Amino acid sequence: MLYLAEHKDPAENAIYVQELGSAKRVRVLNTLTRAMWSPTGYLLFVREGTLFAQPMDLKTFQVQGQAQAVAQDVAANDTGGRNTFAISSNGVLVYRSGAPVDTRQLTWRDRDGKVLGTVGPSGKILNPSLSPDGKSVAVTMGDIEMDAWVINLASGVLARLTRDATAPLFYHAVVWSPDSQRLAVTHARLGIEEIVVATGQILPQSNERMIAEDWTPDGVGLLCSASSELFLLTSADLTKRQIIPGTPHGKVYRLSPDGQFVAYVLDESGVSEIYVSPFPSFAVKRKVSSVPGFFPLWAKSGEELFYRSNEGWMMSIGIHTGGGIEASVPKPLFKFGSGSTLVNRFAVSADGTRFLTSEPVKDGNAEKPAITLVLNWAADMKRP
Repeated sequence: MLYLAEHKDPAENAIYVQELGSAKRVRVLNTLTRAMWSPTGYLLFVREGTLFAQPMDLKTFQVQGQAQAVAQDVAANDTGGRNTFAISSNGVLVYRSGAPVDTRQLTWRDRDGKVLGTVGPSGKILNPSLSPDGKSVAVTMGDIEMDAWVINLASGVLARLTRDATAPLFYHAVVWSPDSQRLAVTHARLGIEEIVVATGQILPQSNERMIAEDWTPDGVGLLCSASSELFLLTSADLTKRQIIPGTPHGKVYRLSPDGQFVAYVLDESGVSEIYVSPFPSFAVKRKVSSVPGFFPLWAKSGEELFYRSNEGWMMSIGIHTGGGIEASVPKPLFKFGSGSTLVNRFAVSADGTRFLTSEPVKDGNAEKPAITLVLNWAADMKRP
């Protein structure tokens, strides 16, 4: 069995060979993405967009000689370990190339979907999160290696906050504190960091693999999740952990403005649905969505909840929590953008009248991805 093993330090990611039924494994080579074995006697892998082939001894599982370039501009994702080539059992090679960059623009829309303006430059911008004071928006930005940035809404100036060459988790990667002074940033491999926005000072909080979900309204606690657990990190340095018992196995938890309720996502029915429960008791579990979706966000009033449906619609739900949890029939406001709902693509102004969306920039000149089939590609390879 040939496989890619990921390490806490990405530089240690490697391809291994392991016999089925045995605990012994052999390291073949260090690489960030998966590799494939070709019946022609080569190991194929991608580095920085180039597809390489290198001879491998099937007795020792060691590569030999020099890696030789087979194709250029092969799409790959170093963060996820994925690439876009395959080898058939008779050695035929296929790969994808020429994929356009996923360029997006932050765009203001009103409740009817009318475009009101744009914010900052275009780029690979995802996970927008508006600061509570309405002056800034935090985003993740980058191609393969994403970092956290803050954009000043008045000037459009960008400030980079992380330089880790390690992508944050793929959803709600940056969370504002209630005073708009700090950000909790969740990294895929480095744990949670607290960043002082004004100075860029980074305060590591936890190197465990957990997700920063939301701050408590007083800014004292940080709601986090790990596997099936939900807990609060409290105290001045956010190191004291308070487990919240009886929580559902959900994701994307968002506290109401008064901290008395929490909206979250459950997929018990096989699709992602929005639920609301009292916090921290979770005594009631009320489904409030009518169509599947992701990323619930509260209006500052606490009387309205928004989420993006799987079909790309911005959905609005009236919420009343005076005598329990009452929800109105969800209604679609407008449709925007495209792509997976597993990546956050919108933020909501405090008064719920405007939406900041991350939308694709349409470029009629962009080159379409091409699928290339290569026969007898190994004929010109030099054996050691």
